[in-house]
Amino acid sequence: MKKMRPFVMMGATIGLAACTLSPVATTGGDGRILIKSEGAVETKDVPIQLAPDNGASASYRQAQATPTFGYGITYVARVPAVTVGSGLVMASDIKVDGNTAYIAYNTQGERFAGAVQILDISNRLQPRITREIQFTDLKVNKLFLDGKTLLFGGGANPDRYSFRSYVGKIALDNLDAGQIANSLRGLRSYATTGIAKHGNRYYVGVGARDGGLSVLDTDLKETAFLAYPDVRDLDKYESGVVAVAGMTDNANPTGKVLMVGENDKTSEIPIQNFRSDYAKSTVQANVHQAFLGLSQLGFQVVDLKSNATVFTLPNPTSDPNHVTNSVACDGNLVFVANGEYGFRVLTLGDTKATGAGFATLVGYHSLMGEAYDGKRYSANDLRYANGYLFVASGVGGVNVYKVEPNSK
Repeated sequence: MKKMRPFVMMGATIGLAACTLSPVATTGGDGRILIKSEGAVETKDVPIQLAPDNGASASYRQAQATPTFGYGITYVARVPAVTVGSGLVMASDIKVDGNTAYIAYNTQGERFAGAVQILDISNRLQPRITREIQFTDLKVNKLFLDGKTLLFGGGANPDRYSFRSYVGKIALDNLDAGQIANSLRGLRSYATTGIAKHGNRYYVGVGARDGGLSVLDTDLKETAFLAYPDVRDLDKYESGVVAVAGMTDNANPTGKVLMVGENDKTSEIPIQNFRSDYAKSTVQANVHQAFLGLSQLGFQVVDLKSNATVFTLPNPTSDPNHVTNSVACDGNLVFVANGEYGFRVLTLGDTKATGAGFATLVGYHSLMGEAYDGKRYSANDLRYANGYLFVASGVGGVNVYKVEPNSK
């Protein structure tokens, strides 16, 4: 049975732990930023079963999928997409920290709107929205959590701002729409595509044309710029920052994994045939390995010490709606977002191995059927951490799953 939580407005300066909320919403940036509280969450409690992934070759599949998986996955909630102005915005990026999750929302094309949702996930069966920050002229593509500060970036409406790409800050212990508006900093190129931190500097990917990595100090002032067109995403790894870049709107002969170390020294690993074509592409660092979601090229793992590709998993079908949008790894589990196909699940084996010994494909789950009220959701982005799996589905919002080891 569905359970809906009420929606009330709040004063922008009330902290996250506040118990009493103002009935009046406050705004910043000439009314372009609005902070609200207590969004509606549709709670579920539906165990799901993984189906055999018949789209993969036998070398990738586990002979007996679900019985030997060792984990139970329960569909616990659907977080509806945010309505900004007169239209929905699309879930685009997710970050998880302890008992809190942060969700970014953006739009496609020339409509500029976005949002950031903050979820309390301390109750595993009933996550709830605690804050919702809406932007009427900003797309929010990416998030980065730095202690009690949440950095966000995306694309800005050029009719309202003097820049297209931007980054800003949200003080999580003192939400204030005016402070958020004042924190915005314009960047180069057209949109922010990723944010990471190494040492006391932020690295912000911008792209595609004339794009690269903007190196910022803690006040978000640019101190250097590394020209690498079509940077799609980046992450921190043990020796610096790792990014993935495509071939869109540039003359590079291949895509690449870019590593940035001390003093911004860079090195590259080519990714043959990776174009990106503005498609969703992600990187998650796991010690000295990069887990890559490469759109039309599927899922790949690159060792950042040896420069070798140690694992590849092709897309499940040739359908362009089934490409690899995102990859998430935590512990010995890997989840892969494959659009309308759903998400695939792998278990890690010997991470020093190459090929089939590195990971095993367990199965997949399509986001459709009775549990989803007869609708079909696309797995566009995902994040797995602390026993939670979050799957972003554009204007379908975010589906939340609890992942727990089976009891013996």
